[in-house]
Amino acid sequence: MPGPASPPGDPADTRPDRSATQLWTSAQGAFGLRDYAAAADLLERLIADHDGEAPLNMATVRLLHGVTLLRLRRTAEALPHLHIAAELAPLNARAHQKLGAGIARMGREDEALPHLERAAALAADNAEYQWRLGEQYRRLGRKTEAKAAFERSAALEPGYGPATDGLAAMARRPGSWLARLAWSVVDKGQD
Repeated sequence: MPGPASPPGDPADTRPDRSATQLWTSAQGAFGLRDYAAAADLLERLIADHDGEAPLNMATVRLLHGVTLLRLRRTAEALPHLHIAAELAPLNARAHQKLGAGIARMGREDEALPHLERAAALAADNAEYQWRLGEQYRRLGRKTEAKAAFERSAALEPGYGPATDGLAAMARRPGSWLARLAWSVVDKGQD
């Protein structure tokens, strides 16, 4: 006698004949449980077996797959999925933000910027996206733009810690205490 059937959406259900909807539900469930490896496996199967089927929003599938791979620190694998998500849904701010974050994680700071700018423009009321744009500008040495993005973020959500921290960092003089300490050590060594 066969064992009990897996509940709908159970990531442990590995039947080969699962529908796209069943795989999607299972992948979402696994992601929600923070079982990113199971979610990635289910999404890979969903894409391989059901890409292009009418009921699927492939931009959403690709976005979740890319985010899942980012969570697993598999950034190079995530980028193609995030690129497809951003192409299929050019007005999806999250797709652009995650793509920009992934590209930046790979050390390609200049290439990441247009995606983070697009995300911030599409979600102008999102404090996190404004802050992330500010951080990218700061990393690129674009202080005026960084400060403006941090200010937008803080205005959208007063007390938002990352925005407050970003503004505080921008207010510090370039000659921070650490830089002064380093130069004092160098100066003492030249006596």
